[in-house]
Amino acid sequence: MKLFGGSKPDHPLANPKEAKRVLDALPDSDAVKALDEVMHWVESVAAAEGFKPEARIQLLFTLDDAAQPRVRKLAKDYFATGRPSRFQENRLWTALHGYWKQAGYAYARSVDQFVQNAKGVDAAKAMLPLLLVRTLRSFAQQIKWMHMRYGPIDLGSWGVFNSVYAFSEARKLAQSKVTVYTGAAGESTPQLEFLKGAMFSASAPTACCLWRLTWPNA
Repeated sequence: MKLFGGSKPDHPLANPKEAKRVLDALPDSDAVKALDEVMHWVESVAAAEGFKPEARIQLLFTLDDAAQPRVRKLAKDYFATGRPSRFQENRLWTALHGYWKQAGYAYARSVDQFVQNAKGVDAAKAMLPLLLVRTLRSFAQQIKWMHMRYGPIDLGSWGVFNSVYAFSEARKLAQSKVTVYTGAAGESTPQLEFLKGAMFSASAPTACCLWRLTWPNA
């Protein structure tokens, strides 16, 4: 069940000091710009050759952790009582949908290394439950934001979403509980994240419901 068609990594964030410098330099005053920068690094880390699976996954977790305060702020702005201007609404939507899509595919590439039993994945085995939950949440959020625009669901993304969940079932990890983000309340499982995405898609919310609907870590 393959999801995607692998010396020391030649990547700036492979150096912990440089990774810290990059994250510390993210702008505090412009959450859209900061999220765009994180998205760039997520894409770069996912595609770079030479990372051991454990190191790549941990770096993706670190980047995602840095993104979450910006994601929450932008989602709060999007759902604010005073509806944003058309321009601002589009800017917020593009940033949020784009981030979740990029994060989902980056995480799914790491899941695929487990699917293929790639060299080094055994060392990252303890990270797999959290990796699965974050992968599924990212795709579920992408589906949610597509519905916000009444847009057609990306069938490729939907296929990966289903394949990742099927893999969690095959590895008997679908009900493994993890804390998704440090400091955020509640635990989750791959099964719960999959059901959220599937139920949201099946419910086909009306415009009224869309505007009122909020999810944790939106």
